[in-house]
Amino acid sequence: TILNLAVRGKLLPQDVGPHDQARRGSFARRAEREAFEIPSSWRWVTLSELGTLRGGGTPSKARPDFWDGPIPWVSPKDMKRDYLDSAQMSVTASALAGSAASLIPSGSVLFVVRGMILAHSFPVGISMVPLTINQDMKALVLAAPEQGEYLLRALKGLKPYMLKRVQRSSHGTCRLEASDYTAFAVPIPPLAEQHQIVAKVDELMGLCDQLEASLMVGESTRSSLLDALLHEALEPSATVDA
Repeated sequence: TILNLAVRGKLLPQDVGPHDQARRGSFARRAEREAFEIPSSWRWVTLSELGTLRGGGTPSKARPDFWDGPIPWVSPKDMKRDYLDSAQMSVTASALAGSAASLIPSGSVLFVVRGMILAHSFPVGISMVPLTINQDMKALVLAAPEQGEYLLRALKGLKPYMLKRVQRSSHGTCRLEASDYTAFAVPIPPLAEQHQIVAKVDELMGLCDQLEASLMVGESTRSSLLDALLHEALEPSATVDA
């Protein structure tokens, strides 16, 4: 909910003057072609307009000199974190020279385009070091890397809209075709507001984590209390039986 509100411009106050009111109708009409209405100072931008989309590949497993090098080789199974600086497998510089895999710069936005995980999730992350990816993923090398943190959260908030574009093959494999993600539009606020949204989202997420932790502690306390009460209730009968 927090991420969904963030991409709609609902987390921060919006200044709405007479000029903005006059433009609201045209923005509403455009929103019909996109996903929803956004503040008048924002704009819809497709992923292909935000930077360069790059693919990946798998170096030959028959070449030991391609593997266990210093370069992380990220696959969908590594996409359980928001920030990627390592992976379960790694490759060498020779692998980059001898395969479809290429070096993705740090600060790029990574996302999964093929795999069963797309049946329910849209994993997104940011590369923290230069790395490479496999063929089931794409990397968006941003024209403005300072937008990466906002875009990470925006794509997470837009997950339901991206999942609507997922296609299934006859044997059940899930995938996003190039046309499904290159033309995917993201609401982009001014850069200063992007930074404010990121800070607000992180603040609210932190509060959610604290609440969840307190609820877990409360549940543990209730469970311990219940165990103690049951023990006290059952011990007299156990003594009598003895």
